[in-house]
Amino acid sequence: MTYEMYNEKREELIAKADKFINEGKTDGELNGIFESIKALDNQYAEETKAQANLNAIKGTSIPQPEAFANKETLELAENTNDNSESYKNAFIKAIHGETLSTQENQIIDEFNKEFRNSDTTKQHALVIPETLMSDIWQKAAEQHPILDDLTPTYIKGDVKFLYDASEDSDADWIDEADKSSDAAFSENSILLTGCELSKSITLSWKLKKMALDDYIPYVIEKLGKKIGNTIAKAIVSGKGKPTAKEFKAQPRGIVTALKAESGKPNVIEYSGNLTYTTITSLMALLNAAYKSGAVIYANSKTVWTVLYNLVDANKRPIFVQDVTAGGIGHIFGVPVKEEDAMSDNDILLANINEGYRFNFNESMSLYQEEHVKARETDYMAYGIADGDIISTEPFAMLTPATTTGK
Repeated sequence: MTYEMYNEKREELIAKADKFINEGKTDGELNGIFESIKALDNQYAEETKAQANLNAIKGTSIPQPEAFANKETLELAENTNDNSESYKNAFIKAIHGETLSTQENQIIDEFNKEFRNSDTTKQHALVIPETLMSDIWQKAAEQHPILDDLTPTYIKGDVKFLYDASEDSDADWIDEADKSSDAAFSENSILLTGCELSKSITLSWKLKKMALDDYIPYVIEKLGKKIGNTIAKAIVSGKGKPTAKEFKAQPRGIVTALKAESGKPNVIEYSGNLTYTTITSLMALLNAAYKSGAVIYANSKTVWTVLYNLVDANKRPIFVQDVTAGGIGHIFGVPVKEEDAMSDNDILLANINEGYRFNFNESMSLYQEEHVKARETDYMAYGIADGDIISTEPFAMLTPATTTGK
């Protein structure tokens, strides 16, 4: 029986009862209708419960209202997604070492079955819930503003990003006799195939005794810092894919791509102390279209010993302290942010979302391993991610002439 059929029959019985009341029918006749409504409710509830159990086994969602479904089965069917509060709670209890209920084990297994597949190395791994992964990324972004400014994607498997590589002219002014010229579009692309990313932390069993409300933020903070350090370093100066085995495959960084260009048109190498005119030359490299949304990135040492002390010809500082722009100040209206993934004395002017793509090809998962003698637990966050530059136009940088970068 569908919900529409059930609702229609129930409304008919209610209307009949209402009519009997208005006509002064006996209590016996009314009670008969009430019993029919109760029987109808029970029948629909039983049918919905059976359908809910079947759908849970199939891994599909429940099509009918929760009021008439088996609650535990409904939760299993509806809560096996990474936005689920039930999966998040089960995940937290699992990594805290608590005993899970039958239903919590079912939720864990249901959500991770596609991830694990037949790979036995993943049998003890748990996909990190989306809400916790968001917290980990936010913690990483607190340490690295370049991550806060970046908008990553989460597309499974290899992913291709297309972009226009043409240098066509602008539109033309024409009169009635002229034909419009076609605009050239030179399609190019980058393929993000994914690189293995792994970071671990070790916690003592004594530390695991802390309350969940304290333990989870602690784990998130530790993983956020380690993952953030790795990804931010890769976005800035990652080496990319090796031609041999000289290094591990990793995302290609912005600085790496800028320095690899023939003639380094977007890189200014300077000698001695940085000057006002060097900064204006840097600003001139970036097209005006990219300046809205651009940021100046430099590590803390470079910000406070170099940029902070810059003055113009009249000895007026060009660095203006201002935390309202999302950084610690600005130069020529462009926010300045402390990004410690940058090398000393390197300064990057970047509109990162216009020129860089970063994708998580596989969701981050968490492995744990117990060490009885040491009374410690290792937590390893593992995922597959990749990143690359799609255009050098939204980027420009200053680097010392004697420094090759990290």
